[in-house]
Amino acid sequence: MTPALPNERALREQVCEIGRLMRQYSQPKALEQVAKVTLLTQLLGGAKPLLPEQIEKLIALRRSFGFPGLYT
Repeated sequence: MTPALPNERALREQVCEIGRLMRQYSQPKALEQVAKVTLLTQLLGGAKPLLPEQIEKLIALRRSFGFPGLYT
């Protein structure tokens, strides 16, 4: 199959490389964020489960800001 544009293959390869680099960068950052939250949670007395009403309130708040949810 020949590319529609002269540099289409190079462009596709660059997009894939940028995606790979972004994943490599974001994974350590996400892990660092989880570690910070875990440490702060422990320092403040440990994690406590949210009540169903609190969860619903957070979901409604997320919707009001226009953020989509994974399950809602």
